[in-house]
Formats: sequence, C-alpha cells, structure tokens
Amino acid sequence: MSRALARFGGDHAGALRRHELSVVACDLRGFTRFSSAVAPEQVVDLLRGYYRGIGEAVAASRGTIKDHAGDGALALVGAARPSRDHATRAIAMAIAISRLGDELRRTWHLAGFEIGIGVGVASGEVTVGTIEAGARIEPVAVGAAVNLASRLCARARAGQILVDERTVELLRTDERSGVEPLDTAELKGFARPVPIFQAIR
Repeated sequence: MSRALARFGGDHAGALRRHELSVVACDLRGFTRFSSAVAPEQVVDLLRGYYRGIGEAVAASRGTIKDHAGDGALALVGAARPSRDHATRAIAMAIAISRLGDELRRTWHLAGFEIGIGVGVASGEVTVGTIEAGARIEPVAVGAAVNLASRLCARARAGQILVDERTVELLRTDERSGVEPLDTAELKGFARPVPIFQAIR
C-alpha cells in the first residue's frame, strides 16, 4: 500500500474510521476557455504547475490529497488521526493555494487568459479509509463536510476562499480576525441555508 493510502486506511483495505477533520476543495477558473484556445502542450504546462503548487501547499499543511479531477482537487487535513489544529492548517493551505492562483494569473495574463483558483473550506465529521475497487484500493472520504467544501468551492470567485461556520468555530480567537462573514446561502444537498465566511488573505 502506498504511503498516501496508508494515511487514509491504516494497514489494510476496508479500514474505516470517523472523526472531525477539515476539507479543502479548489478549482481552476478560466481553464475551459484556456484549454480550448491553446496547444495541448500549454495545457499540460499549466496543469503541471498547478498540481505541483497544490502538492506543495498540501504538504506544508500536513494534509493529504484525496482527489485530482481535471482542473479540481480535494485535500483533507487531519485524515490520518484526530488533531486540534486541522482547521488552522486548512485555512493556511487554502491561502497558499489561492496565492498559487495569483502566480498562474500573472503567468498567463499577458497571453490574454484570465486564470485563477476558487477555494472552499469546510470542517466536520468525515469517514475516511480505503475500499477495494476491483483490483485497486481506493481512498474514500464521506461526510457532509466533503460535499460542503465542494459547494463552497463552486461558489467562490477566482482568488476567493469561502469557509463554513464550523471551520471558523474551530479557529483560535486570535485567528478569527482572518475571516469575515459574507452571507447565508441555500446550497444543493443542504436542507437549511448555510452561513458563509471568507478568509482574508
């Protein structure tokens, strides 16, 4: 089993556990237009820098990449074991990823493309582990926080980091000055309106 999978499921497939952690979802803005207008080599060049930057941000926050899906990524903070500072580390990761978006924008702006990254952060109890998928062993992460981070990411503009209420609650008092309330929104899959905050970079 790879080291990444071991972080999810322990020593064997089917090992599942549930505890509170933070989820960071990010997605490139402007990628569809970009990929349809440039050579495939340039698309690969952009994605290479994007994935490398995300990997560095995740590693710096001691997180784990759950998925890379085209121009999106999902990372977990605190998946290996319960930790008190997972929300703090998730916000730090989100800021680093958003700054990566600034770098990509500067790189491609002169070529006429507006590239950026939207980020969503949510915290809550998530079931993590591994399951057998035919001959493969796949990491899994199931919980409302996973879905919420993805919904917030989809709502975020380029350069924006949207954060859920639970993540804010888990921050230390002195760290909460780094987030501000935005509004309450109805999000698909959630029965009640969700309070949304924004991380201030």
